[in-house]
Amino acid sequence: MPFKNVSSVRKVASVEGAVTGGAFNRALSAVAISSNNPVQIALLPLNGVNPKVQNVQLDDVSDIALLNRAMAVVKAGDSTWALLDIEHKPKVEELHRDTKAICAKASGGLALGLKWDGSGVEYAPGKNDVAMRDFTLRGDTRCADVGETETYAVVDGGDGEFRIHPGSTPEPGSATKIALPPGAKNLDRIRGGKFTSAIYKRGNPNVCLIRRAGNRLDAKMLTLAWPPTDVAVVETTMLVTTADGRIVLFDAESLDKATTSLIEARFEAHLGCRGEPRVMVVAGQTLFVGTSTGEILQGAIVRKQATA
Repeated sequence: MPFKNVSSVRKVASVEGAVTGGAFNRALSAVAISSNNPVQIALLPLNGVNPKVQNVQLDDVSDIALLNRAMAVVKAGDSTWALLDIEHKPKVEELHRDTKAICAKASGGLALGLKWDGSGVEYAPGKNDVAMRDFTLRGDTRCADVGETETYAVVDGGDGEFRIHPGSTPEPGSATKIALPPGAKNLDRIRGGKFTSAIYKRGNPNVCLIRRAGNRLDAKMLTLAWPPTDVAVVETTMLVTTADGRIVLFDAESLDKATTSLIEARFEAHLGCRGEPRVMVVAGQTLFVGTSTGEILQGAIVRKQATA
């Protein structure tokens, strides 16, 4: 059954600065949210009960990946840092510089790093530190996302090429790929999924939608009525947050019918937050949203009930 709306939205935690990143770890049934000014990390169980907020001695943090209960990796400027003993008083340890992005694996235990020199790195929990493995990437990877069993990547060249690789890195040859349409060249983030993927840029109304049936891919550009602050996908559904505090849901039917300049939302509602929603994290059928004022909201992504 498809998803139809987002309900039961409530504030479950807060951090002192603006939210900058988030990641889900399925093995821990937990979400990590990062913020700046000051840098803090919030660890939240999926039920939203007893969240834990820790101060981190760094100047700024953007991307985050939660490896296990004790370890995370974060991007701070162009450096990747390990956060150790995060449930107590996090210790910081610089791993390397030249960091372009960090991509968390939702099932936990691993994360993918992209470097500005065109190489990649895999992060995994060591005995008392974060273990790293460097590898060569196939092409100039613009952005990536790590799913349960596949990695989704956009490689530069023309307007870009979307690729799906088996495993937790883009090292193996792609199982399927497609050239991106005109207008996708400047999009620098991807949310990948088994059925639907979205390539986007925060603050840019253009979104490249990828639909998948088996190994057949279809790509089309969409122009939203407002520039999204973040985008997420779950199964055949795309979720978008807006600067005025709304969340908008597009289901498979609305995405199928969408044209370049016209797309009709299945559902939209105001989140009731004071600040601008900045980061969305999908954790199964639970949604977390972090805002510019440090609010962390939790809601349920609700399926449409079958009718007799």
